[in-house]
Amino acid sequence: MAVMTGSPSTHRVGDLNITWTDVGPFLALAALLVVGFLINPDFLSATNLANVITRSAFIAIIAVGATFVISSGGLDLSVGSMAAFVTGITIMFMNAVAPHAGLWAIPAGMLVAILVGLLCGLANGLIVTIGRIEPFIATLGTMGIFRALITYLTDGGTIPIDRSLREAYRPVYFGTVGGVPIPILISVAVAAIASFVLYKMKYGRKCAAVGANEDVARYSGISVIKTRTIAYIVQGVCVAVAAICYVPRLGAATPTTGQLWELQVITAVVIGGNGAAWRQRSCLGNRRRRRHSGADRQSHGAVGLRLRVPGRRGSGRHHHHRDAHSEVLEFEIAPRPDHTGASLQVQSGRRKCSVKNGWLRPRSARCC
Repeated sequence: MAVMTGSPSTHRVGDLNITWTDVGPFLALAALLVVGFLINPDFLSATNLANVITRSAFIAIIAVGATFVISSGGLDLSVGSMAAFVTGITIMFMNAVAPHAGLWAIPAGMLVAILVGLLCGLANGLIVTIGRIEPFIATLGTMGIFRALITYLTDGGTIPIDRSLREAYRPVYFGTVGGVPIPILISVAVAAIASFVLYKMKYGRKCAAVGANEDVARYSGISVIKTRTIAYIVQGVCVAVAAICYVPRLGAATPTTGQLWELQVITAVVIGGNGAAWRQRSCLGNRRRRRHSGADRQSHGAVGLRLRVPGRRGSGRHHHHRDAHSEVLEFEIAPRPDHTGASLQVQSGRRKCSVKNGWLRPRSARCC
C-alpha cells in the first residue's frame, strides 16, 4: 500500500507543535492593543476592555452557531438581518403582553425570541438541504427577506420597548456578576456548551464529517440533510440569544440593526480556525481535493476493492495448489440512486454476499 505524505504548508515555531497560522491572530491582536495604547493610554484600562468585550459578545454568540454551520460545509449570510427580525418580533410581543402580564412579559419574550430564531434557522436549513440551493445564494436571499420584514414592521422607523420593562430588562446587558458583565458570561456559557457538543457528542463528529467530505459521510450512513439542518437551527438559536442580550442595550429595534454582522461573524469563525470545511467547498478546495483523491473520479459510480486473505489449512483436494490456503474477496460499494446511502456487495469465488436490507446503515447492515 502506497502512503502519500506531504510537508506542512506552515512553518513550525521552534520545537513546539505550533504553526504561524495558530499564533497569527494573537500577534495581530497584540499589535492592535499596542497601537491603541500608544494612541490613548486609557485604551488598556479594565473599564474600556470590558466595554469592548461586552459589545463584541453578540458577535461571539452568533459565531458559535456559525461554527456548526461552517463546520458542516454550509454558510449563513442572514445572521445580521435575522438578529434584527428576531429583535423586532421580541419587542413587539413584550409590548403587547406587558399590560396584562407585567414583568412576566420579559421571560415570555425571551422564549418567543428563541422560537422565532429556531424557525428562521430551520427555514434556512430546509432551503439549503431540501431545496438543494447553494448556501451562499439561499442565505443571501433570506438576508434580504428578513431585512425587508423588519423594515415593514418598523415602518422605516423604530420599535421601542415599553417603558415599564426597560429598568427590569437593563441588567441583562448592563448588569454584572462578580464584576464580569452578563453578556460576557452568556457568551462563555454558550461557547462551553458548543465545545462540549462539538468535541464530546456524536453530532459534533457527524458535523465535522459532513463538512470534510459529504459523499463519504453519506456512504457512512450519516444523514447529511439532518446534520446540516440541525446546524442551521443551532445558528438560529444563537442569533436569538444574541438578540435577547442586544434588546436592553438600545431598547429598540430598527431596520439597521445587525448590519454587517454576518461579515464579522464569518471573520471570527475563520480566524478561529474553523473555516476549512467551507474552503473545501470552494473552487480551489475542490480542485485540490480532486487532485489528491482518486475516489472522487468515481463518486457517482461503484468503488471496488480486491483483497487476498489467508485461508484455513486442511486436507481438501486443492491443498496442493499454490493458492490453496488463500481466498480472494471482492468488495463493491455503489451509491444509491437517490444519494441517501450505498449498497455493499461481497463476493468470494462462487459465493456472493450482499447486505440484506440493501443499504449501508450504522449498526443495521447485516450480511447473509
